[in-house]
Amino acid sequence: MLSLFLILAQQPGALPDIDFDLGATRPLSGARADAGDEIIVTGTRDPDRRRVQPLPDLMPQPPRLKLDLGDGASADIDTQRGRLGDGQVKATLKIPF
Repeated sequence: MLSLFLILAQQPGALPDIDFDLGATRPLSGARADAGDEIIVTGTRDPDRRRVQPLPDLMPQPPRLKLDLGDGASADIDTQRGRLGDGQVKATLKIPF
């Protein structure tokens, strides 16, 4: 299969030459096409117009549980949503030394 592709790729004139002139194309709205050395770049002013916006947070975060254990030590229990929407529990224990 690869050898057939290589043989066909070496054949001269397999595709006709394409004659394409950018000067003959119709300009986009608001752009002007002058016959000079000037390059005109057109685009939208709002790049986020067609971008998909993130979904709203439908599940509010539950409150954090923070316990004071005395002598400056504290325990913190927090729940978070993972990447796939699964629940995760994070427990943090802080003890000064």
